[in-house]
Amino acid sequence: SNKYYLGPAPLEEMARQIATASGPCGNNREYLFKLEKAMHDIEHEEEYVIELANEVRKQLDLVDLPKEVKAMLKPVVSRVPVNSQAHVSSTLQRVFAS
Repeated sequence: SNKYYLGPAPLEEMARQIATASGPCGNNREYLFKLEKAMHDIEHEEEYVIELANEVRKQLDLVDLPKEVKAMLKPVVSRVPVNSQAHVSSTLQRVFAS
């Protein structure tokens, strides 16, 4: 019921939205990167989160960002092999659309 929910979409389109979207609690990219790191820290990495975060980083490379924002873009060294053809689950789509 979120009016900003993207719905099922290709990874690149979701990443573009996450890279630029923000709400009352902050921007979506920061939430995604913190989620990726937290999951890494507890050794419960999720392939879809890693792939989505990496795609958001690619999208952000296309724009001029302040140094402090670029510092957040460093990928977490994953223990999970990332499948570049993986599909983001509908659950994650809903999480990042809200």
